[in-house]
Amino acid sequence: MVGRVPGLSPAIGNVYYLRMRPYCVRGLHNVFDLRTYESVAYPTLKAICLARGMLAGDGAFDAAMAEADLEKMPYQLRALFACLLVHCDVPDPTFVLDRHYVAIAEDETRRLTTRQAQGLDLYATDAGTRRYVLL
Repeated sequence: MVGRVPGLSPAIGNVYYLRMRPYCVRGLHNVFDLRTYESVAYPTLKAICLARGMLAGDGAFDAAMAEADLEKMPYQLRALFACLLVHCDVPDPTFVLDRHYVAIAEDETRRLTTRQAQGLDLYATDAGTRRYVLL
């Protein structure tokens, strides 16, 4: 008899990815089979699930941000990016941020350029602007 299986969040980590494997992959014979796919041994369960296509890769999150880039304001893009980080399991957040940083930081970049033209914030750097945008 099969009982009820409680749902798990990706935030739990290896338990989530280990639970995901038997539902999608048949014929696992030993522990080595858990981390092997097409004769390649992967270091983590998350990596093997990503390689098998069992997780949404960066493409889904990149597409969501690209669609929002077209019609949302920079502060709304920052809020969307924060929601993705908090509520989703983004495999590579720096990739998504780097692809959409210009749109996310557009208002702060303009504000900084205006202040520098007025003689204020003359020592501001790109790294400082990036830190400010991410706050």
